[in-house]
Amino acid sequence: MATHRTGTLAGVNGVTLFTQTWQPGGATRGALVLIHGFGEHSGRYGYLVDALTAKGYAIYSMDQRGHGQTAGQRGHVMAFDEFTDDVGALIASARGATTEAPLFLFGHSLGGLIALNYAIRRPEGLRGRDCVGATAVTSEVVACAVYCGAYNVEDLAWFCVGYGAQARHDLARRRRGGALSG
Repeated sequence: MATHRTGTLAGVNGVTLFTQTWQPGGATRGALVLIHGFGEHSGRYGYLVDALTAKGYAIYSMDQRGHGQTAGQRGHVMAFDEFTDDVGALIASARGATTEAPLFLFGHSLGGLIALNYAIRRPEGLRGRDCVGATAVTSEVVACAVYCGAYNVEDLAWFCVGYGAQARHDLARRRRGGALSG
């Protein structure tokens, strides 16, 4: 069973970010930094947290400025880099806690845009920098990916990119070591 902790982290320009961390009950296979979408909060992704901690992944998330339990004007930043720098602070915290585990970055909706921006500008240290939930990724896609056997972060990211019947077929072939369809 996963261990859940809450805390705070110093964000850019003096904003205190509310954080949540879930550690798997056993050995840690990897760490996932989860960035939520606009108007959401870090606690919204329980289904994903449960599925990935059960597979040995630690999850690190925060309420973005102006969201959830983090202070700030709703929906407002002075510059988009404030989002990116806050993600950098969360990633540094995750790296400090799980130094040996590979680190992945996943974002949903606005969080996908922020994660993509971060991965393009600061890719060093991210094993899964291509593991970014694009703005089209929804909870139904992730739930379907987990249901269809995308049990590791690489499979989850790949599934989200190729969502649909063909993706499920290709994922099954990929797990067996076969070639993917074009």
